[in-house]
Amino acid sequence: MIVVILLTILALVLPLAMLRSFSFLQKVLVLSIILLHLALMFFLHYRLVSRTHYPIVVDMHVDTQKYYDDTSPFRDESPFSVTRQDAIDVAEGSGHFGYHYILGVLWTITSYPALAIRLLKTMLFFTSLSCLTRVWRTDYGSRLAMWGFAFIGIVCTPAFYYNYRNLKDGLILALFLFIMALLDTMLRPREDLLQPRSTGKTMLGWIVFLILLYALSTLRLYTAAIIVIAVIMHAIVTTSRIKLRARISLLVAFLIVVLIAFTTGIVAGMMEMAGGDIRLGIFTLRGIAQAFLSPIPWGAIVQEEPCNVVFYSVYWLLLPYALYTLFRHLRNNMNWQLFLYIMITYVVGVVIGDPPRKRLIVYPILVTWVLAHLAYKKWARAGQTEYESEAEPDLLYDAELGENASLDAG
Repeated sequence: MIVVILLTILALVLPLAMLRSFSFLQKVLVLSIILLHLALMFFLHYRLVSRTHYPIVVDMHVDTQKYYDDTSPFRDESPFSVTRQDAIDVAEGSGHFGYHYILGVLWTITSYPALAIRLLKTMLFFTSLSCLTRVWRTDYGSRLAMWGFAFIGIVCTPAFYYNYRNLKDGLILALFLFIMALLDTMLRPREDLLQPRSTGKTMLGWIVFLILLYALSTLRLYTAAIIVIAVIMHAIVTTSRIKLRARISLLVAFLIVVLIAFTTGIVAGMMEMAGGDIRLGIFTLRGIAQAFLSPIPWGAIVQEEPCNVVFYSVYWLLLPYALYTLFRHLRNNMNWQLFLYIMITYVVGVVIGDPPRKRLIVYPILVTWVLAHLAYKKWARAGQTEYESEAEPDLLYDAELGENASLDAG
């Protein structure tokens, strides 16, 4: 019970700590959203336990039960005695052993591992979302940042659904939000937008990025690989050492090679991806339409899981306006998020066969594009050019930056 109480407290404290420079009312809004999630989490969990006496079965998805059964033998182990190899063995030799490892550790330290994993995913989700919201505040202002937090925290119900289920997708989304917040402070569409950063802070940022990337790779390797590919593509676009025409040619050639590679059986097997119809992946019109417009007219997938209807309802609510804002400001959106969106939608939609939960990480990208466009409109009404100045500086971030710069100068 101590672990459950600690995770509950952390789920309330850590997100607010990340947003300590926001106003009191904004923090009250954040706290209200988190409390709503936690209350619903506890209610559904204990309702499930009282009805079934088995605190993990919430749907027909085979993995929800398998994770629980595979890791339950760790209950008799001493605290934190689970090793990496133990988790790999339980995962039947899979490189995607990370979720088994976390569940195994929870079995050793608490009598309530099912509730603990749900609370852990909720805590990480809101903490990472708060980190990204802090970045949004620096770029677009606190009001729009709060709109982004509220949208993903409330309207994006699949995030709660997968945090509640015994699936790893909630952890994957949380890790991606951390990575997105980190990269958005280090990678910018235009070089003149890059805030001056100390060498030590930049180095620390990339070290943290690699740690997060490794953790993500133990859950879903191809997602981590696609993030690396997106960063490389961003580097190609923003480098000033190569002429523009050569950069475009290199970017197109690199993208074609990567997309074709992901449609091969060798790469799919290495990345442990469940294969879809690979024949659709060789740049056919049907393949491209299926990747970016699914589930229309491939609607059968919606019947597979109850959450898919909600997922695609929100997805289609976001997609048209987000794509409009993307092309409306394409010059400023030629960054790693655009490349990641292209790769995720194509690989998930074509190579894997469009499981909606594997496309979950595009939500914060679409929301970011919408927030950016709303900020552009606000600045235009104020007579400013796009990105003429930071919308609302993060004073705590600036103070930390100034201290680090002074130390480096000394």
